[in-house]
Amino acid sequence: MRLLKYKLLTTMLLTGALFLQGCGWHLRGAEPLPPELQTLHLQIANDNGSFARSLKRSLKASDVTLTDSANEAPYSLKVSDISNSSRTLSVTSSARVAEYEITSSVSYSLINREGKQLVAPTPLSTERTYLYNSNNATSAFEEENLLREEMQRDLVQQLIRRYRAINPSVQATE
Repeated sequence: MRLLKYKLLTTMLLTGALFLQGCGWHLRGAEPLPPELQTLHLQIANDNGSFARSLKRSLKASDVTLTDSANEAPYSLKVSDISNSSRTLSVTSSARVAEYEITSSVSYSLINREGKQLVAPTPLSTERTYLYNSNNATSAFEEENLLREEMQRDLVQQLIRRYRAINPSVQATE
């Protein structure tokens, strides 16, 4: 009886795997970048800031070689207007802050080696909300810091996805 259950379970798993393979489903992973995108010049407003470090680290993890000069790379990614803001979202009946909304944003543009702007300055932003407990301000401060780190990672991933979406063959023919 146990052997029959084992065979049935194995058969079902193999059948499911074959169906998934047949329909084209696959785990999302990082596809290799085209050779034209593997070298990049990065211009960033605050080159020593945490956003810049995180972006450089993620680009290098995607096998992008960062150059010091715009002439050494086919594209220059210019990141500017890095900003963080917060605002009161709601208040309690006693006029104390109950909820905050925090926003992080950047602006980026992409320029080719010849100086032609391929992507006009485009803003990216992300926002989060969190409950503020005035009785435990330390934990609220920590929660805000954690959310800001998460938002920074989100902005970096948005930038990298947009960079990956560039089609070098289309850019070359324009």
